[in-house]
Amino acid sequence: MSLDNNVGIHKQSWLLSIIKYGKWYIISSLFTKGINLFLLPVYTRYLNPSEYGILNGLNAVSQLLTVFVSLYLDSAFGRFFHDAKKDFNELRKLFSTIYWFVFAFGGIVIIFTTLSSYLWLPHLFKVPVWPYAYLSFVSVLFLQLGQLGIVFLRQSLKAKQTTLVEVLSTLVTVIVTLVLLIGFNMGVIARLTGGLVGALFLWVFYTIYFYKNNLLKTVFDKKILYSCLAYSVPLMPNIAGAWLANLSDRLVLARYRGLAEVGLYSLAYQLAMVMYFLQDAVTQVQGPLAMSGLIYDREETKKKIARFVLFLLSFMLTCHLFLVFFAPELIRLLAAKDYYQAYKVVGILAFVYVLSSLNRVFDNIIAFHKKTWITSVGAISMGLVGLSLNLTFVPKYGYSASAMSQVFSVLVYLAILFVAAEILEKIKLPWKKIVLVIAIYTTGLIFFCQKLTGLTITAGVILKKFLILGFVVLAMGYFNFLSAKLSLKVYHHEPK
Repeated sequence: MSLDNNVGIHKQSWLLSIIKYGKWYIISSLFTKGINLFLLPVYTRYLNPSEYGILNGLNAVSQLLTVFVSLYLDSAFGRFFHDAKKDFNELRKLFSTIYWFVFAFGGIVIIFTTLSSYLWLPHLFKVPVWPYAYLSFVSVLFLQLGQLGIVFLRQSLKAKQTTLVEVLSTLVTVIVTLVLLIGFNMGVIARLTGGLVGALFLWVFYTIYFYKNNLLKTVFDKKILYSCLAYSVPLMPNIAGAWLANLSDRLVLARYRGLAEVGLYSLAYQLAMVMYFLQDAVTQVQGPLAMSGLIYDREETKKKIARFVLFLLSFMLTCHLFLVFFAPELIRLLAAKDYYQAYKVVGILAFVYVLSSLNRVFDNIIAFHKKTWITSVGAISMGLVGLSLNLTFVPKYGYSASAMSQVFSVLVYLAILFVAAEILEKIKLPWKKIVLVIAIYTTGLIFFCQKLTGLTITAGVILKKFLILGFVVLAMGYFNFLSAKLSLKVYHHEPK
């Protein structure tokens, strides 16, 4: 893998870039995030409910710890990468400065957290600090250092390379976990050990890779660090808010409705993650293109962003209908009978990812202007709205209210990001076409709700679903690909 020039990546056709690189991000997401869905039968067989709760509790603490280990500097690297990429020496100083700071500062945070866990971890999770805290928390440092390498390759649109590395890391994690879990019956320790070995693999690979390519040297620039921290630190509440929003629904459900509803809700959430894989594949490609374009060719890029919003919304709404229509079939295929009723909220939770895909587009504009405090305000607002709605409605309406709370809280986040992005960069969105796309989607949803809801699965029902979806796909395609203004040519940068 070489470090070639990436200055003009925004000049490529955005649509063709998404097709070319997006498939690699889907593969990466399926292996790194989707693998847990496929391994769930194994984990639940070898881990009792208490052990599975310990594992997820430690993971939740580790996710929060990630924020303090890196101070979210990987996001700063993704932003300033495009400013520094023209000058290799500047890029080397940027990467090396962030790497060594995270290594030193993150190491101190891990040591402090691990030692202090003697005071709280045994009481919270009923497990000893050794080896649980050591295995769980040390992994965070190596994952964050490896994350810098992932960010570099993604910003360079090296989708194939970063996918290969992430897949290999995941395979290492899974193999070690399964050997220790099935072969030696080590329970939670098996999963934690697998996670640590996978994180070590990622860290060792990227450290050697960047050292050999002269990007990692004993260089440290305080001015660069201060600039990066000024960008990243205001984003920390953003992550904390998202952490609160994603965790509160399960805690409130457990408190007011019991663990059975938590189980139904969690299964539905796992299936809804399919939408995350799709939006992540598309926006991971569009993000670097937009950032590079806003820096080097702002006006043309703003036009491309407007067209991309229409394409993204059409794509995500169509995929959402597929998941809504076939949620009952997926539930019956993957879950036991006790879980069948979870299909009712799969579509609601999946809609969260339709909205969050648009969040990423507008967040790119905010990140370009280095107004990261806006993102933090939005994320905290999302977390507080979600928690408030859960506390208000979950005691009476259960996990259906949890799902709706997720949608409304993410909608608040989207509204804040959209308004801020419009103030910073006026984007002329094709509102008439957007309204038509939403109308097509709503029509398909209405037909489904009137005729095809429920767990009854027959050949006739499946045929009707495909006919409705066929109409939606053709109509969406007309407004995105058959329209002259949205042909492949306009997705391509035309030289002036």
